[in-house]
Amino acid sequence: MQIFYTDYDTDDFIEANNPKDVDLEKAINSFYDLTDSKDNFWGIITPNNLKLQFLFISTDKWLADIPDAERRGSYQKHLTYNECIVLIKYVYNDTDWKIPGDFVFNPW
Repeated sequence: MQIFYTDYDTDDFIEANNPKDVDLEKAINSFYDLTDSKDNFWGIITPNNLKLQFLFISTDKWLADIPDAERRGSYQKHLTYNECIVLIKYVYNDTDWKIPGDFVFNPW
């Protein structure tokens, strides 16, 4: 899996167009290290090129976002930090995962 992120507080980032291959442990650590600052985000790109990204909204509130360029929108759901971690582990452990049914599609 590959990750990308931007932390505006620390000016630390990995660009989405140049993601980095990391194992699950490093991925979780990098998500953990992201500061709680508005608009910080972190994402995964799966081997089949599906993107899952998380945008920090507020304390323990993240927007999970799965863009679908073909449909010109994203599947989204608000999650807690712990729910984000569970989803990251799920994606890493099941390379053929599907978009969860409780995510809502929102056009761009």
